[in-house]
Amino acid sequence: MLARQPGFTHLPGRFVTELTPTPNRWAVRGNGPSSGDHFEISARHIALACGPIGTATLVLRALRLAGTEVRFCSCPPAAFAVIQPGLVGGAIPERVFAAAQLSIVLHVDGAPGPIFGNIFSPAGLPVSELIARSPLPARSSMAFFRWAMPGLLVGNIFMPSELSDHRLMLRADGGVDVTWRYASALDDRLTRNVRRALGSAMRSCGAWLMPAGFKPDSPGSDMHYAGTVPMLADPAVHQATHEGEVRGLPGVFVIDGAALPSLPAKAHTLTIMANADRIAGIMDRRLKG
Repeated sequence: MLARQPGFTHLPGRFVTELTPTPNRWAVRGNGPSSGDHFEISARHIALACGPIGTATLVLRALRLAGTEVRFCSCPPAAFAVIQPGLVGGAIPERVFAAAQLSIVLHVDGAPGPIFGNIFSPAGLPVSELIARSPLPARSSMAFFRWAMPGLLVGNIFMPSELSDHRLMLRADGGVDVTWRYASALDDRLTRNVRRALGSAMRSCGAWLMPAGFKPDSPGSDMHYAGTVPMLADPAVHQATHEGEVRGLPGVFVIDGAALPSLPAKAHTLTIMANADRIAGIMDRRLKG
């Protein structure tokens, strides 16, 4: 659909490395598909959607802010497995639905907001994934999952982004250093509260959280990142206005998850799409004006 629009050009295989201001325009520079193939494109307005880390890297390079530390966030995740005793030992269905079949919301003491999760049938997952998370030896795990598969459910949960505290910093050589860490509020007590709330919710539905069946993941493993160039009412340099325009870089707009100052536990893809559409309208009006 985009290719049919006048003025649209798709340039695959390009890797953008820098934005440079020129009189009334921006120069976008980078490397082409072939080794040693460099390119440059000039435009009045730039929309950045390179993922929160890539977008922030380009913004910090353009502002020459080496050494500036940027806080950003993600939704701390955990994986879990539950068993439905009445279905164990039955026949494994030949056809399965691999996407999430049920979602859950947990309200947990000590959490800054609701915790959101999805539940899946393990029949749509590679067996290697299950074995890797099992406390049993590989051979025993294979036998167990073959027997338990009809009554087994797996899932993941995501916690609010206030429980993360990541950092990104541009180095003098143009690269970036990322430090992944959780906020101090995400301590052992809160983790136990989440596990208890999840177990109670599952028991009310006739399923039981398996022993060692709740495993928090390490910081940054969820890949739901945001807030590296957040939209704020009073943005600092390298942050964005409510219109998505980066302060200090007039005409450069951030339209991906980097612009969201925080994340709920629930998936935010549609929120990013809606915000990108809103900012695109702002850019369109400016260009026509």
